[in-house]
Amino acid sequence: MRLLPLMFLLAALVCCDRPLTDDDLPGGSDTDSTEIVIPDDVADTVPRSVVQARALWQSGHSSPVTVEAYIVGCAAGTAISSAVFAPPFSTSSNLLLADDSLETNTSYCFAVSLKSGSEMRDSLSLVAHPWLLGCRLRVHGVLATYFGQAGMRDVVWWRLLGRGGGGDDGGGTDDAGEGVLRVDTAGVYVSGGRGVKGC
Repeated sequence: MRLLPLMFLLAALVCCDRPLTDDDLPGGSDTDSTEIVIPDDVADTVPRSVVQARALWQSGHSSPVTVEAYIVGCAAGTAISSAVFAPPFSTSSNLLLADDSLETNTSYCFAVSLKSGSEMRDSLSLVAHPWLLGCRLRVHGVLATYFGQAGMRDVVWWRLLGRGGGGDDGGGTDDAGEGVLRVDTAGVYVSGGRGVKGC
């Protein structure tokens, strides 16, 4: 009697002439039909690329969004054509972000306003911190027309991520440290903002 289960096991091992696949598992298939649902309370904090933000802007999206991209320069005048992509920088009023850290085509840039007197301007201005060129920045606010194209004028909070996208080098709100800063999607909050020494 005890040999019968052992014989079935041995027969099963000997008869298998191919490795198991997902199709062999109950409910398995080549296509994954799992739907990823983002809760409403964090949906607007999911980082979007510049390309995605531009598409949202063109569609008239009006809810706050989070954009994450590389700092590639700033616009020195009142038009995007005055963009500067290498030091020395002469304006601290804005940043240009792009999905490619070496981008120099303004058509692929996303302009972000650095409000006068804000901690964000003090911490991220390329005039004062030219070494931030090439760092990743996450900003959250409402999309707006800025320099004649997609951008963000009213940043609610920001986070400097470093060159690889996963650092923890500073962040803050755009109201000189008042309010709350969401630093990641795991629900960790830090009050106010901190200065930035580099990324």
